[in-house]
Amino acid sequence: MDKNYSETIAINALISVLQDVINNGNENPEFDSESGFANISDGSRHQPIILLDREDVSNLIPFLEEQMADQRTIDYFKNIGEAKPIENDKQG
Repeated sequence: MDKNYSETIAINALISVLQDVINNGNENPEFDSESGFANISDGSRHQPIILLDREDVSNLIPFLEEQMADQRTIDYFKNIGEAKPIENDKQG
């Protein structure tokens, strides 16, 4: 077995898992008012339970855009509680 780490393979695997969960998971997840997390998986289809807080979702959006993920996947995260990507402080 090849033990070389491939960042591209890891990123593609992560995006693939997210897309699978989105395709079969909760259609309109919201952030829970008590815990502050949104559960994007439905738990009934042998899916991993994925809990994301607002910062996770906000940071995930630009990452998915940079990796040229499927637009449906990007839009899904943008629509969770009307999440907005966190803008990095850029100095010019």
